[in-house]
Amino acid sequence: MNTLIRSIIPKGITNIQRINISRNSNHLTSYSLYSYKSNQSLKCNTQLFSTITTLKTYNTSNNNICNIKPLSNTLNRYYSTSQVPPSSINTIQEDTKSKNDQQQQSTNRFINWLTNFIKRNQKKLIRRLLMVMGFYGLSVYIKKYPDHYISGIANIFIRFERAMVTALTVMFNYKLMEWKDKNDPNYNAKLDQLHQESAEKILKLCLANGGLYIKSGQYLASLNHVLPPQYTKTLSVLQDKVLFRPYSEIEKAFIEDFGESPSKVFAEFDKNPIAAASLAQVHKAKTFSGEEVAVKVQYSDVARNFEGDLMTQKIFIKMVEFAFPEFEFSWMADEMKMVLSSELDFVNEAKNGERAKREIQHPMSYIPKVYHEYSSKKVLTTEFIHGCKVNDTKSLHRMGLTEKDVLQNLLEICSEQIFIHGFVHVDPHCGNILVRQHPKYPKRAQVVLIDHGLYREYDNEFRINFCHLYRSLVLCDHKKVQHYSKILGVENYKLFSNIILMRNFENSSVGIGNQVTPEDMEKMMGQFMNDDFMLQVNTLMKSMPRHLFFILRNNNLIRSVNLEVGAPVNRFTIMCRYATQGINSVNNSNKDERYRIIRYLSQVKEKVHLEVLLKGYEYYYWFIGKAIEYLLYYNLIDTQKLIKKAMKNLG
Repeated sequence: MNTLIRSIIPKGITNIQRINISRNSNHLTSYSLYSYKSNQSLKCNTQLFSTITTLKTYNTSNNNICNIKPLSNTLNRYYSTSQVPPSSINTIQEDTKSKNDQQQQSTNRFINWLTNFIKRNQKKLIRRLLMVMGFYGLSVYIKKYPDHYISGIANIFIRFERAMVTALTVMFNYKLMEWKDKNDPNYNAKLDQLHQESAEKILKLCLANGGLYIKSGQYLASLNHVLPPQYTKTLSVLQDKVLFRPYSEIEKAFIEDFGESPSKVFAEFDKNPIAAASLAQVHKAKTFSGEEVAVKVQYSDVARNFEGDLMTQKIFIKMVEFAFPEFEFSWMADEMKMVLSSELDFVNEAKNGERAKREIQHPMSYIPKVYHEYSSKKVLTTEFIHGCKVNDTKSLHRMGLTEKDVLQNLLEICSEQIFIHGFVHVDPHCGNILVRQHPKYPKRAQVVLIDHGLYREYDNEFRINFCHLYRSLVLCDHKKVQHYSKILGVENYKLFSNIILMRNFENSSVGIGNQVTPEDMEKMMGQFMNDDFMLQVNTLMKSMPRHLFFILRNNNLIRSVNLEVGAPVNRFTIMCRYATQGINSVNNSNKDERYRIIRYLSQVKEKVHLEVLLKGYEYYYWFIGKAIEYLLYYNLIDTQKLIKKAMKNLG
């Protein structure tokens, strides 16, 4: 121990001969050491302080307690008598007192400033304090009494504030992006990052506000042909991963509509939801007769916030129009109000589902049964379906089903609704389409349509004109396309055709029996990617009849489902066949028996002619695809040159 102490005692200290070790004292008197340590010129004092600490640590680790008080006193006497003159000690004490005085003066000045500031701004500070306390109290009140009318009014302002902050932030960031140099090599990377950040902000807003915001986010997620992939990928979680509501809210809805809790209405009721949508969430239950059912319960605040959310979205749209004058979306808010108001009524949804079940004749379709005795305006109980989502390819393969069979059936069912019946499900996203093995034919896929709240009906005249239009589009009959577009109220028939087909209709080589050249591909890309395209689309959407708008929505959603599972079928040929069938359905309504055989032969001839054209179309593009694969594989096509030519159209 003495050797250790001698090795760490500073040089020049020679009168320390011995250290007493004790187990009952570890007290350190450090007033003199502290004084010396404050003087940076006495380097040995820092070493001394380290020495004391080292000794203490050493003895603690060896279960010994070093009595360093004698060491402290000895060193103090040593420095006082032989190493440090009294004048130096006085100087150190004066410096310490001066620093203490300066600190005290600084503290006093701050206290005086704070006192004067409070006196000058007393009323303002009191108002702000009361405001903060009021907001805090209001938030507590809203959580405790969410259904009170005061909570409803406050919630409108809270949701409005969230929406406005998000809107202003996103618009401001895009405005800043407009001022940046587009020739910057990092411009595209920065733009992609801005898309991702903006999409995440919108996702947070939709999840926080719920209701109508979720519905709007779901529609944005389906626009993968218009919006950047960052938006569609980020917002796609809104299709079926909406935040769940607590069981207490579900129980309250049952008590309001049925007078009893779910546990008394059903023999079994799973308190944990199996799915959540924009307006409601679904629970699995079992009736007293033993039937498995899916119980869809509307959120209690959806109807209460509906008008406020619509008002907020109208303001948001006006802000977008102000920031970007070339776009105008005011028509969309009015259309959303009309459609979603009917979607809030589950009685109406039950009627839509039952009508669709009666009308659809496709053998591979199914609409779940509605249990009216367990349903109300805010609660809808239907048959429980054991299946998977249409885009869950792993589950499809486990059931032994193929994507081609699934999409073939889905496209035929939707085409039947559009071209034959004129009663259309306009919200067929992946979350509303289930697939299961057909009960009678296990190797075949049965498509189950759920969530029938959003439908659109149009008359026979409109339906027949649209059948003619779509058939003419696929067959590239320009004159008939222009004719029927005008009848349907569309002036810019070329742009409208491009949107429906998602290809350049103006280019005559895009059709049956014509060759697709690299120049054609370049022209198509330029058509869809130039700067004025979105402005033209917006103008078209504003002017077109509302029926067409919702048919386009249905068309886009089905197309996105087809693309998501790898586009195993050609939707144009399938829909063209049903468009022709829709035209013939009107001709068959004529009951004049004299022309029955003539009509039948005419329809057979037309059908054969159509099938020859469509089969030729399919085989031709299959051959073109294989040829392109071959050319790419052997590097016979300069892909970089094609890309550069196409990018010139971006401008």
